[in-house]
Amino acid sequence: MDFQVLARFDLGDGDPGPFPIYQNDLKTPIEGRLYYLNSSAGKRTIVPNESRNVELVASNSAAGVVIWKVNPRTENGDVALSASALAGADL
Repeated sequence: MDFQVLARFDLGDGDPGPFPIYQNDLKTPIEGRLYYLNSSAGKRTIVPNESRNVELVASNSAAGVVIWKVNPRTENGDVALSASALAGADL
């Protein structure tokens, strides 16, 4: 894959890294260049009280962790994000 497309985006701390995949013998590499995208960036931009079709999955106030799940049948306009979603990494 040519990463010129990804180069247009801010990947934050994540970047494409080489990823070898091997044949069944676990020694012979498969031909071609393969990559994985290490994405550890996270944003807290969802506005739950202005969103529909979202569900609280986990919350730990001591650790400052809140995880929301967007239901698969979500339509345009169901999830509200704060303006900070436009800043920083694109992932």
